[in-house]
Amino acid sequence: MSILLKIHTPSKKVLEKTVAKVSIPAYNGDLTVLINRAPSEILLKSGKVAILSENAEVLEEYQIGEGIADIAGNTCTIFTTDIEDKK
Repeated sequence: MSILLKIHTPSKKVLEKTVAKVSIPAYNGDLTVLINRAPSEILLKSGKVAILSENAEVLEEYQIGEGIADIAGNTCTIFTTDIEDKK
């Protein structure tokens, strides 16, 4: 199983891919989204979204602006004000 990660800015869809885990910059501290996580909406601060392997190794990183993450089922959709090219 995997998580469908989607990242959107106001003007376009930036990313849509399946990942093992994803770390997001929540206001209460970084949060790792795992498979079968309870549905939730999380406020995001500016920071790094990290795509992680099964062993929690960072595979890709994206610098985002503030936004919100909508987690439902095995989908994590991030709506952000801005995103920089991946690092």
